Amino acid sequence: MHGVSHHLLRGLSIRVLGLAVLGLSWTCGHALWLLHGERSPGAAAFLLALATFLSASTGAAMLIIGSHLFDKVEVSARWARMAVDCDDDG
Repeated sequence: MHGVSHHLLRGLSIRVLGLAVLGLSWTCGHALWLLHGERSPGAAAFLLALATFLSASTGAAMLIIGSHLFDKVEVSARWARMAVDCDDDG
């Protein structure tokens, strides 16, 4: 039973953290909206836009996928990294 409760707790904590990251995204987006009237956006607006996008993407993935975010997936042989034979001759 310990494994099941540990898995549920991990999934719940990742989803709660996802909500917190989405809250950060909303805060960055609101700050970006407050800069809307400026003529020249400047570096602050671009950094806020970057922070909004990254935190929204990360938070949504954490909230939707939960603990399955770290599951291993099988990649087909076509997309797997192939070992390249290299000689030292150049």
